[in-house]
This record gives sequence, structure tokens and C-alpha cells, in this order.
Amino acid sequence: MKKSFTLIELIVVIAIIAILAAIIAPNAFKAIEKAKISKAITDVKTYKTATYAVYADTGHWPGDGPPDPAPYQNKRVVYLDSGSADFSWAEATMYPSNLMIDDDGWSGWDGPYLEKLSAKTPWGGTYFFYRWDGFTNPIWRDYIFIIVHDVCYPPDERRYECELPGNSAQRIDDMIDDGNTTWESGLFSFYEPAADPEEDAYIWGLADVE
Repeated sequence: MKKSFTLIELIVVIAIIAILAAIIAPNAFKAIEKAKISKAITDVKTYKTATYAVYADTGHWPGDGPPDPAPYQNKRVVYLDSGSADFSWAEATMYPSNLMIDDDGWSGWDGPYLEKLSAKTPWGGTYFFYRWDGFTNPIWRDYIFIIVHDVCYPPDERRYECELPGNSAQRIDDMIDDGNTTWESGLFSFYEPAADPEEDAYIWGLADVE
């Protein structure tokens, strides 16, 4: 006669599976988040290296070029890919990056300096490569930085659900900066414009142009 499991035995097996899942699942999620953090750090380091390589070869920083049309003289958003221009508020300030193609005919250009451009963060948000001399703090007077934005990619200005989690941002700051994500502290900080709190983002410094 075929032996079958008793109800007690099934309950015990289910309980063991539940316990193992409770132990394994959090560790799996932690591993996934660690991988995202590592990917973000690698992404930004790659852009930083390319930025300095362009300057070393040409004497120009990404975002150099003719003056912006009014009222955008102090703000330039550098293309990371074609999707970056789909934000209406950024289109007027978009500039070629010169990281892949010598769009401006700079002497000494020896690129491409990257294998590809990518504007998507590991959390599904959007990277913006910014050149802006409009911040009040002197260290940001003319600076190149990456914005890790919580607007989802592909661009959709009405979706704010792909943000860099605060605990992961803290971990990034601990690893690459001063451990303080307060605005204007170090090269990685949280920025929330008073005029539009929904436009909050993490600002990640790349190069001091001056």
C-alpha cells in the first residue's frame, strides 16, 4: 500500500519552507539593492572618467559651446541619449555631450570616450548630465554633475515612482562622500527646490570647471 503524508507532516514541511523563505528573501533583496548601488557608482565614475578625458584631450568640458538663449545662460543639460530630450523643461538647454561624437569640432578630440550613453538609473529613474552655474553655494558656481532623478525612464514627466531610495542614497554617500546627504554637503546630496518639491533629486558632483 502506498504511504502518504499525514497532515502533521505537511504542516511541518510548509512551516520549514516558510522559515527558509523568511530568512532567504530579505538577504536576496539586500543583494539586489547592493548590486543597484554598485551599478550607480560605476555609472557615475564612468561618466566622470570620460568627462576628464574629454577635457584632457580638448581643453573643453562637456557643455562648452555657444551661449544659451535667454533665459538659460547658466544652465545646460548634456545629452545622455535621445530620450533625455523628451523632458519639455530640458529641451531648451540640451547640448551634445561630445563624449561619443565630436559635435563641435574640438581640436584634439580622440573619442568616443564611452561605449554607449545611458540615461536610465538602476532604479528605473533618469540620469541628467548637468552643467549649471546658478547655485548659490560657491562650490557649485560652475560645476558639472549628474542628477539622479526620480522621474521614470523612458521619460514621463507625470511619473515619480522610480526614485533612488533614501537608505540606498545614504549607503552611496557613505561609500563615496562624507556620509551626509544634506544639501550642499560634499559632492553627493539631496536637493529639493522650494518652488517645486516634486522636482527633488540627488545631485552627484563630477567636475569643478573653474
